[in-house]
Amino acid sequence: GNPHTCTWSKFTLYFNDICKPNGVTNYPRMKLSRFVLDTETGKATHTKLSDTPCELPITNWNYTGKPYRHMYLSTSNGTSPEGINGPMQSLTKVSLASTDKDNSEVVANEELLFGERKFAMEPFFVQRPGTTEEDDGWVLCLVHDAEVQGTEVVIIDAKKFSEGAVATIKLPQYVPFGVHGSWSNEYVAGPDGA
Repeated sequence: GNPHTCTWSKFTLYFNDICKPNGVTNYPRMKLSRFVLDTETGKATHTKLSDTPCELPITNWNYTGKPYRHMYLSTSNGTSPEGINGPMQSLTKVSLASTDKDNSEVVANEELLFGERKFAMEPFFVQRPGTTEEDDGWVLCLVHDAEVQGTEVVIIDAKKFSEGAVATIKLPQYVPFGVHGSWSNEYVAGPDGA
């Protein structure tokens, strides 16, 4: 498999870099990394793909445990001259040159910023029905709007990622920043018959 993750150079049990950022010693420092696990030899290879602080990487769910090219993740928006990373405001699509497990060359890094006081949460991918292309679908993401303490659902065409949202839905209820989720084609929660 070709799992990807965001790794810390210094790991703390309570994730202070995320949960208690103070802009000096605690600020997002995670780096996008790729681990290739060779099940025949038992060897694991680690490659850093990007220095941009990031969190919550995903791929098309149909490619879990299979070769993939495209990843979607929440990323930090810039670094100050002092080296302090900004908060996770952007959503980014990272594309590799190929699905070859030995090739970790990043050929595209498309970033979307939704607003000065908006913060991208965990993205998830919904594949277009009937397609066979890895990035043919939509990326959905909750976006925290700190200006109004509200939440939006942003929908992006994954093949046209850099063009921005094709739809933005303002939710009537605030969703706490940092909530995790996933996509299912079946109704799996809530009252019966809903």
